[in-house]
Amino acid sequence: MGGDEAPCDRDDMALFMAATTVMTGNGATTSFWYSSWLGSGTLAQSFPTLFKRSRRKNMMVMEALIDGSWIKDLAHGRMQDLLIGFPAMHTRITVANTVTTTEGVQDTIHWDTEESGLYSAKSAYNMQFQGGRGALKL
Repeated sequence: MGGDEAPCDRDDMALFMAATTVMTGNGATTSFWYSSWLGSGTLAQSFPTLFKRSRRKNMMVMEALIDGSWIKDLAHGRMQDLLIGFPAMHTRITVANTVTTTEGVQDTIHWDTEESGLYSAKSAYNMQFQGGRGALKL
């Protein structure tokens, strides 16, 4: 593995996404596409066609919401392709944006498989290999 690759694979990302809820503060460390910052699931899961079209899949929420950067990211190629999913995604982000970002407050991650909300290797192991609480279905 070279220095540019993430130290996890698709299954690791799926485990993380299934096991966490992100509480957005300023949005500086919350992934726009990969974090569940809007509640139920990630934008990548909810809008796979738009996710595939995105040129900036690693954009953070704070960056994406500045001057509609997430819209500019999708505005290339055939605009007819945006008709599928875009209105619903736009509404979801617009409604949520009134309460999702708070300047000066750091983002936090809640590990959903632990009542404390804190990550533990044991709960991750149980989730991935033992079918424990909130078992991951890949």
